[in-house]
Amino acid sequence: MLCLDMSCHYIYTLVMIIRKPDYDLEYCADNDLEGITSKDIVNVLAQVPGEADALDWHWIVKLRTGEFAYIWGGCDYSGWGCQDWGDYKKESTALKAARLAPEKEDSYLDNPANIRQQLISQLKGKQPYGLRNT
Repeated sequence: MLCLDMSCHYIYTLVMIIRKPDYDLEYCADNDLEGITSKDIVNVLAQVPGEADALDWHWIVKLRTGEFAYIWGGCDYSGWGCQDWGDYKKESTALKAARLAPEKEDSYLDNPANIRQQLISQLKGKQPYGLRNT
C-alpha cells in the first residue's frame, strides 16, 4: 500500500509466469507431434504430470500463433525415446483447450483422475501448477 497526502492507494502488480517446456513436453513435442515443436510453445499454462508405462502427461500451452493447445502424450516403462506417443488439439482460448481433455483417464488407478477438471482448476488458479490429484 502506498500512502500519499493521507490518502491511501493500492498498487497492484500483475505477475505473469512464463514456463518453458520441461523435458517431458519438449521430447513429446519434438518427436511425437506433427505440426508443432517445442519451439512453437511460448508458455506452459497447466500440466497434469504422467508416469512412464502408466499415466499420460497432459498440458495446456500457448503457441507462437496466439492459439492454445491441449497436448497429451506418454511413453513405455523405458521412458521417452523407445515407445512413446503424443497428440494435440488447438483452440482459441486456454479454457476451451482444457475442455478438450478427458474427464477420466484410462489408467490402472481405481479412481482415475479427472484430467479436464484439474487443467481447468490450474488455469483458474484453484490448483497448483503441475499437481496431479487422483
